[in-house]
Amino acid sequence: MEKQVDVVVVGAGPVGLLTAIELTLSGVRVLVLERLASASMAMKAMSHGPLGSEALQRRGMAAAIAAAEAQSLAAMKQFAEQAGAELRGRSSKFSGHFAGLPLIRKDAQKEPERRAHAVDQPSLEAMLADRARALGIEVRRAFDVTGFVQQADGIDVELRAPTGAGQIGCSYLVGCDGGRSLIRKMAGFEFPGTAPSLTFYQAVAEIDHPERLLPIGWNRTSGGVFSYWPFPRSTVHARLQRSA
Repeated sequence: MEKQVDVVVVGAGPVGLLTAIELTLSGVRVLVLERLASASMAMKAMSHGPLGSEALQRRGMAAAIAAAEAQSLAAMKQFAEQAGAELRGRSSKFSGHFAGLPLIRKDAQKEPERRAHAVDQPSLEAMLADRARALGIEVRRAFDVTGFVQQADGIDVELRAPTGAGQIGCSYLVGCDGGRSLIRKMAGFEFPGTAPSLTFYQAVAEIDHPERLLPIGWNRTSGGVFSYWPFPRSTVHARLQRSA
């Protein structure tokens, strides 16, 4: 099969879009394939850290980050005002976490001006998608990659599109299709680790009585962990210990 592009990137999340942007800036012809018909609204992350933010700012996205963060902080302020001063005061003490664990040595931060930015994942994906469009990167949605065949001079990517099954030829295939990556599994890359011990549930909801909620952020309960963040709608998370 004749090569149609240099690189096919599977997955149009933040990793896939940023990969495509970086490759395009280096003069590489890139095509992004995404199985979802529209961008996911799942809140997999509520912010991004200093290193990631600084990398995006160097790529000309400082204004987009500032605008998205301003919207998020305004939503949080409005929600906190509705919930009452006690909630606002208690939530302001939270300054970061690692895997849900609050930071222990806040005094050890040597560069306090470097901080995380309150930009949730859907907002991050949106700004990266805008950047990709500005660079002329083609993102094909509702294109489900079902497999690939390694050839001597490239890769034939097998896919299922709205118009039917097909193939695309490329020199390199990059799997940015999440933790359960089909590309990684088919390529035979190991993904060692341990079995999950927690089950995580998420809902996006409009809260009619925010004053009845626990403080914004992570709250440990008898059944596990409960948290919510108004970015810009209230996103409720419940994380429960799995049964043995």
